[in-house]
Amino acid sequence: ILATTDPQKLPPTILSRCQRFDFKRIGTKDIADHLKEIAAETGCSAEDDALMDIARAAEGGMRDAISLMDLCMSYSQNHITAQVVQDALGTAGSRARFDFADALAAGHAGKALTLIDELMRAGREPAVFAREMTRHLRGVLVACACPNCAELLDVTDEDAQRYREQAGGAVREQLFRLMELFMRVEPDMKWATQPRTVLELCAVRSCHPEAEADATLEERLARGESAVKNGVS
Repeated sequence: ILATTDPQKLPPTILSRCQRFDFKRIGTKDIADHLKEIAAETGCSAEDDALMDIARAAEGGMRDAISLMDLCMSYSQNHITAQVVQDALGTAGSRARFDFADALAAGHAGKALTLIDELMRAGREPAVFAREMTRHLRGVLVACACPNCAELLDVTDEDAQRYREQAGGAVREQLFRLMELFMRVEPDMKWATQPRTVLELCAVRSCHPEAEADATLEERLARGESAVKNGVS
């Protein structure tokens, strides 16, 4: 039995003598449905949003999802809520992500820093939040290109609608730049002595495209219009 993540590197002489089985990631909804069955069998109550959060965190792995569910059950005495999942996994939750993205899009650095402070006081990890924001911004970008994005993003219809609303007011060039910023900042935090400061710097840079060499004219103009509308300096 051979197991590899790079089957293209196997020579034809090996492949011709093997039966090939490609293992794929399990869909988020399928994982959540199975976790719901497990919860019913074990007498545990769980909110649908909480199970979806666990399924997304497992990234296609059923065994990882079950392990995360066990962790959440130990936190909650057999009642799993979205808040319990956030506390157990150190994630921010969808509301915080949408609010933070709104602050970045409006160029409101003060609000963004306030949200970071609230998350850090709640015990969230800066690197985890940066990774979540990269995923969130990708969701907004997908919603820009594909309005029927619920299935692509593995989210509920309610969250898909919120993604569409954010996409409606987004500048694509701004989304590209923000995604690149947050994708770069996450590995930087691994070696930083003050990861919170790195995250805050990323947030401020996100809100001030006029100071970024790679910001487009359209993004700078959108930032100026937003500043005038919201009274942001």
